[in-house]
Amino acid sequence: MVHLAANIKYLRDKHNLSQYAFATLFGLTRGKIASYEVGTEPALKTIVAVSRHFKVNIDDLLTIDLASHPVGLTEAQAAQAKQLEESRVEKLTTELSYLKKENADLRRDKDFLMKQLEHVTGKPV
Repeated sequence: MVHLAANIKYLRDKHNLSQYAFATLFGLTRGKIASYEVGTEPALKTIVAVSRHFKVNIDDLLTIDLASHPVGLTEAQAAQAKQLEESRVEKLTTELSYLKKENADLRRDKDFLMKQLEHVTGKPV
């Protein structure tokens, strides 16, 4: 069970679950999950439940560092995950481009307004 503690934390983080949300899935307390993540050994029924819920082989859950060697994804799931990630990157790139343009427009508007204020007041701004 060398990797169990790290794998529980990895699965929780991978699925964006707080310790409380993770604990709720299995009828446990947040404190229990915190203790599992630092090395306290869970009951066998908890190990089985985590394995089934996240569709990870029990042997892999106990013996493989899932963060370094993700398992359990079919080729189709891996392709779908890659496509989703590419879509997210594309969306963020587009949004960043838009924000840069908007920022440039705002700077131009600010310069224009500063010149108008300087003209109206006769004082440098």
